[in-house]
Amino acid sequence: MPAEAEIYRKGNSWQQDRCAHMASINDEVPITRFGHSNKGNVYKHLLQEVDALHNYLGDTETLRAVEQRFAAHKAGDRERALTNMVASQPCCFNLFAPLWRNRALADVLFSNLLGSSVHVEHLEIEFTPNTWAGLPGFERIADESIGDQSPLGGTDADVAVFYQKESGERGVVLIEFKYIEAEFSLCSSYKNKTAIRTGCDAPDWYGQRIAPVWEKPPAKPDCGYLKYNNWQLLEKSKVLNADAVRALPGCPFKGSLNQLWRNMLLAERVAAARNLDEFHFWVLAPVQNSYLWQEHDGDVAERFRNILSDKGKTAFRKVELDQDVVQELARLHTTPEQRTWLARFRGRYL
Repeated sequence: MPAEAEIYRKGNSWQQDRCAHMASINDEVPITRFGHSNKGNVYKHLLQEVDALHNYLGDTETLRAVEQRFAAHKAGDRERALTNMVASQPCCFNLFAPLWRNRALADVLFSNLLGSSVHVEHLEIEFTPNTWAGLPGFERIADESIGDQSPLGGTDADVAVFYQKESGERGVVLIEFKYIEAEFSLCSSYKNKTAIRTGCDAPDWYGQRIAPVWEKPPAKPDCGYLKYNNWQLLEKSKVLNADAVRALPGCPFKGSLNQLWRNMLLAERVAAARNLDEFHFWVLAPVQNSYLWQEHDGDVAERFRNILSDKGKTAFRKVELDQDVVQELARLHTTPEQRTWLARFRGRYL
């Protein structure tokens, strides 16, 4: 006899609230068959793949965009994207796939967010470096990764928005999209190699571990990021303040700043590789998910700004999903179809 589906009641209050909310939506439909977790537990926020369209607000074009994206190159966990109703990836596609189909709306939204009239030339969900050839004026002329790409992993962006201003200046916004996560991605070296943690936490961590070898790293360094270009790019960065990083009593990138560091480096690298005039790195998340920005040693955004240059502080931004994006879109001159999409999105996620 199949296990009876339950409401997921673990995690923080925001995660529990969202799982219960999705369960109630499925009760109303009703959805009567559910998916299971990696441990085999059947939960009401998990669908079976046959009901994947329900995870995409009944929008066949958005579901098609998801399938096409997974067919093109690496894009994460396909099953999770199709069946997990609280996952960030379906939420991201449900916002940006319809927005990209309504390009005039995308232009107005990003003009408002950037504070300057722009035309969005290309919007890509699950942007992987070195895969988009570009358009005239946006051609890739160098490696735009931070050196960590593989068929299975590497630093990517949930959304990349390439735009041109009325003045002719060209730029890119890389967006990290968070819906349910309680933290950003952490340093896997610090997490998995317990023997190295004392060195990472030492007052002279940079002088001991990074400075002597960042130009010519050993084959098997203690810090996994010495295998890539992170530390070299940090030294050259115009947006990250290398002096401020080096002065900290312990590596700042072992916790949530790890992902912010990598994505800011990626934004700078993408702009350089495509000879763009400006770049931005934004985190887009619901304000209700306050857990995302909390860490044991303080506010994550404040700590990140403390290691940014003035240019970096301009490039980095926390964007609130409802107020800054969904409600802003709703205030624009939208069509009945667009208003229906936004109402469905807001009812599902916010």
